[in-house]
Amino acid sequence: MNIKIEHWTSTGHSNWVLVDEDGQPIYRNAWALQKSTRKEAETLALHFAEELGFTSIKVEYWYKGERRFKQIK
Repeated sequence: MNIKIEHWTSTGHSNWVLVDEDGQPIYRNAWALQKSTRKEAETLALHFAEELGFTSIKVEYWYKGERRFKQIK
């Protein structure tokens, strides 16, 4: 499964969320996989990569006002 780590903001909270190819959050044991910092979310994604079958992991970032993704796995 190809996943992305995206920055989501809702009701004043900011999180980095692991999302699947359809843009839906990834859950494990009924908990969404998310962290408050990008670095923590990257570590979480790499930790669960083999167990949950992540074939590629991309992380969102912004460059000159444009949304981009860099691949970390």
